[in-house]
Amino acid sequence: MIEIVAGSPTHTLRHPAIVTTHLLNQSPGAESVGGVTLYLEPVDEPGIKLMSGVKVDRNYEKAVAQGIQQTLAELNATMTGLRIWWCDWLWHPIDSRPSAFTRAAARAIADILPWLELTNFVDYRTAPSPTAISPFPSHIFEQSPIGASSDNRLQPSLNSRWTIKTPLISHVTRVSGAHLLSVERSRLVGHHSVIQTTLSFKAIASTQRVCPVDKLLDFRMDNGEILNSFADNIRNDLPNARGFDVMVQQLMYQTSGQSENRSKEAKARRAHCLNALNRTLQQAINVGSKSYI
Repeated sequence: MIEIVAGSPTHTLRHPAIVTTHLLNQSPGAESVGGVTLYLEPVDEPGIKLMSGVKVDRNYEKAVAQGIQQTLAELNATMTGLRIWWCDWLWHPIDSRPSAFTRAAARAIADILPWLELTNFVDYRTAPSPTAISPFPSHIFEQSPIGASSDNRLQPSLNSRWTIKTPLISHVTRVSGAHLLSVERSRLVGHHSVIQTTLSFKAIASTQRVCPVDKLLDFRMDNGEILNSFADNIRNDLPNARGFDVMVQQLMYQTSGQSENRSKEAKARRAHCLNALNRTLQQAINVGSKSYI
């Protein structure tokens, strides 16, 4: 456990959140690979504590704490009463250094903050603190390999009918950069891509099926095929899920070094976005699912 210092602490979270950020740059001479999954849990005790749910070198844990504290200070965040679990990581035996985890943790907190709802800490203190238990009870989603398959099926953590504890925010960011050898021109060509997805969850009638929803017509016009595939994945892979909305708050994919084949590029975008949506939902399932009685 590491204590994290934040200035002028007056607020805590109204709801838990989970965020994954993967930073990958394996260009020659600039190797930097680091990824973290952080679960933010409001508690009625003042202060911010980083709890490690993964067995890592103490230097990596300090690096993650440094990144969290750095972002909280830069954004003048006023949070307290917060338990942050480091419950998963992306690691490479050669290309990972503590600085990569500092940047990943800093980026993770910066990316999730705009989606959080805050409440006065004094008001929250009437509720008892949850027990300090790592939020990943299963091993379905842990220890992410760098070359993870893009066609992983969604995996429920329960066999019986289940729901997700709500409200909950789940966010994923993946940033990758590399210099690739161009076959046509026999030279190194830079490539950089960023993908971000944010999902929020809220309870609905327990008899209702789960389906992703969004509020913006233009958003669906641009991403309708992706969202329809995402809905199909939920129906096919999670038939026992009930009683919550999956609100798609953000779906963003940017890349440089674009292909001249627009059809191929569009297909790659759909695959990357769908994979990210699946991952964002999967991590929410792993920390927030519970059985119906």
